[in-house]
Amino acid sequence: MTTSIPAERASAIASFASSRGGSEIAVGTEIEYRVGAGSLPTAFALYGNYPNPFNPLTTIKFDLPRDGHVALRIYDLSGRAVRTLADDNLVRATHTYQWDGTDDAGHRLASGVYYYRVDTDNQSATGKMMLVK
Repeated sequence: MTTSIPAERASAIASFASSRGGSEIAVGTEIEYRVGAGSLPTAFALYGNYPNPFNPLTTIKFDLPRDGHVALRIYDLSGRAVRTLADDNLVRATHTYQWDGTDDAGHRLASGVYYYRVDTDNQSATGKMMLVK
């Protein structure tokens, strides 16, 4: 798999490449990153968000072992979906999303406990996080 990435993300890509066993090749103003065969996920996993507690941003990361539909949603304590970060077909990879503590309409949410849930075609997982102000 080959992905073209803008040059301004070069330092992040270099650390990603070395941590995932891949290689990078400079091509003009972009960096081409090739994922090594052993670096693709083989099992579904949802990692703890970081930082947690957070203000104003937190990062949510998960491994997707096969291509398929994925929904990543944020829920409040009452179980109401307040934000959808992903609802699309994604490729086999480690995916990372950031949440800024806002709802789907862009309004800042209150401090408190929220849940993030990843649903795939045949698996799901939930994590707990705390937004502080």
